[in-house]
Amino acid sequence: MLALDARESREGDLKVTPASVRLETLDADGHAFVTGTAPVEADGSFFVKTPADRPIRFALLNDKGAVVRQEHGWFWIRRGEQRICVGCHTGPERSSENRVPAVLLRTTTPNDLSNVSGPDRAQNPTSRGQLK
Repeated sequence: MLALDARESREGDLKVTPASVRLETLDADGHAFVTGTAPVEADGSFFVKTPADRPIRFALLNDKGAVVRQEHGWFWIRRGEQRICVGCHTGPERSSENRVPAVLLRTTTPNDLSNVSGPDRAQNPTSRGQLK
């Protein structure tokens, strides 16, 4: 999944660029957990590999790890599907600038956030875990 500018939104554009994006999914009991985070570039772009055929949602984080904007609903991506979004629900009336996203100038390999083994605080208490 390639986000062109996560700063843009129907709720009003963010004035600062988020430091990172967090991907969440659901465990077998229906509890949300974090699969990982990836950096957001200065132009608001990010490129991630997500788990297929599972509910997912994103949260944008500041440099201290606090949520600056998040999705409250879930969506799914099918195996092999590739999606590009202009911004966080910007709507059909907006289109992206005609430029190469900064994340693709840095790498053409997505950050892999597809780990869906579930929360394991004993192994890695800071990067993955059940959300409250």
